[in-house]
Amino acid sequence: MPFLSNLADMGEIRTLFSAELLMNSQTRYFPAGTIIADSKERASGIFVITSGQVSAELPIDSEEADLEKENAKGDNTEPNPVLYVFGRGESIGSSCVVGDFRWAGAFGVSADFVALSHCSAEFIPLEAIQTTLNKFEYLPIKCKVIVGQENWLKYSTPVCSLHDSESNPKLKTKTIFLWTLIARQISIMLSQRGKKKKQHSSTGAKQTEATAHSCMLTGLQLKLVKEVFELFDTDGQNELDEDELALAVYALGFSQEDYSELAKKMMDQVDTDGSRTVNLEEFTSLMQGQFGLRDMQQEIHDAFAVFRSEKIDNKLLNLMVQDLKLNLSDREIKEMLLDVNRYGQVTREDFVKILKFSTWM
Repeated sequence: MPFLSNLADMGEIRTLFSAELLMNSQTRYFPAGTIIADSKERASGIFVITSGQVSAELPIDSEEADLEKENAKGDNTEPNPVLYVFGRGESIGSSCVVGDFRWAGAFGVSADFVALSHCSAEFIPLEAIQTTLNKFEYLPIKCKVIVGQENWLKYSTPVCSLHDSESNPKLKTKTIFLWTLIARQISIMLSQRGKKKKQHSSTGAKQTEATAHSCMLTGLQLKLVKEVFELFDTDGQNELDEDELALAVYALGFSQEDYSELAKKMMDQVDTDGSRTVNLEEFTSLMQGQFGLRDMQQEIHDAFAVFRSEKIDNKLLNLMVQDLKLNLSDREIKEMLLDVNRYGQVTREDFVKILKFSTWM
């Protein structure tokens, strides 16, 4: 399969995938004040902002928006429903690809998106995305989407109270949004630096691996694994050699910096007769472990580990916001902490619970 073997990494496939999507996009223009995406409507595709600024705002008829207005009256200030301002190159609605039809599902909330100034955006319909995903050359991305779907179904938390008691009221929309924004920015930073490594002890790693291999693949995953096996079994012998296994691993989106090395390690696990081949049953067993290891839980724990503490306080959060170059006020940072924990210290458990409101892939 020269297409896959000639590509240096997933970055090239993503670039080609993005370019093809843009060929199927529709250019749309929005005057200042126009609602680009209404929280009451299902996300039907992805908006990529190409010029101007777009604000994510509390839904206009929500309790929190009403409370914001009341507080503004008491303070003699203008109500501020804005959660965050997005600019060129950023996108809206990406979570619809995995079945979460909130326009701001990637950030764990429902929100309206409003043009702050005259702006333009490329709209890519969900149908066009799904058609493109079904092309062979984008199989690694399709696999990533399927894993995202499984994560969404397995780990997501309904948008409701994080705490049950009256002394710990439910989280504000802005709190969920900003914590998720920070976690996503950390994840991007780790990926760009090439330092996205497991942040747990060797014991923890063994437990995670054991759990991964003990969990069963879903019907959708089994179907995908079988299709990939048959695709790369080029000689029809119902076996994959080491080179074919390496390409299959890459196509399924499980490649690391050296996917050939990963395939070699996999082959060593199952090659008991020295033939250096794997059959469908062995391949399925190997992929079961990979699907299990690739989940949002680990990425969230990796993001928390960047703080290098078991509790995130005001000082640590301020430093992280500065490092990520996010435009958050001292008041917003303080509220983010106190809304989660009355002591102003967010634990790992709190962090994980918050991010389960979002669609993570």
